Amino acid sequence: MTGNIDVRQLFTTEELAKTQEVERAVWNMEPIPLHQSFTAIKNGGISLGAFDGDKMVGYVYGFPGFSNGKVYLCSHMLGILPEYRGLQIGKMLKIEQANIARELGYSLMTWTFDPLESRNAHLNLNKLRARGAVYSPDHYGELTDDLNQGLPSDRLIIEWSLNEQPLEPISSIQKDYVLLDIDANGEPYMTETFQQDTLPLSNVFFVKIPLNFQDIKQDNFTLAKKWRLMTRKVFVHLFEKGYQATDVIFTNDRTWGYYALKQIDL
Repeated sequence: MTGNIDVRQLFTTEELAKTQEVERAVWNMEPIPLHQSFTAIKNGGISLGAFDGDKMVGYVYGFPGFSNGKVYLCSHMLGILPEYRGLQIGKMLKIEQANIARELGYSLMTWTFDPLESRNAHLNLNKLRARGAVYSPDHYGELTDDLNQGLPSDRLIIEWSLNEQPLEPISSIQKDYVLLDIDANGEPYMTETFQQDTLPLSNVFFVKIPLNFQDIKQDNFTLAKKWRLMTRKVFVHLFEKGYQATDVIFTNDRTWGYYALKQIDL
């Protein structure tokens, strides 16, 4: 399906200008200024485009980051035109970005994503085997683009170690350790397991999420906000106890997903 897609690194302002077109199409917002993205790639940043012939259909953009004595590549933006989604282009872009990052001496890449966007969770956790290492409530404050407006901008902060072996995948759900589930009306509720005074001993817990969050936002904004706030409460509790998001497991009918959160020994 991706045989005709060419991924290549971007070096000029003319090439970077094409990323602005993708940005506008994906988020319907003003894109990153060219002088900023150009300066970043001249100083350790990496930007790549995915092309169908001469047409840019996706891109990824990152710049150097530094925190707590660690240098890493902050992979800030990834966008794919709607008609080209589902073709593994995001994975292609991230893997090539990681290959170039290793060549430049990076050992870690980070980025953020909305934990209720299941497609992004599948790419980041299942395909790339990166980890959701930090949960950040309302990370960006109020956002006004088409995908984010109206809800708190909670984010999972991904850490992708470029030189370490990934964790073994978790492929099955243990119902006794599900902390957020749905009732007969399809609305989220916190299970008795979560509402106990203390959680049972387990190095893995599970959190249910919908696979159509943008549709829910359009059809029932109150329900969408409920999903945001209830998943936030469970995630924050687990992350404070040293758990990280490592997998997303889909139901057989592909209508629901479960995050697997594993206790990580750091």
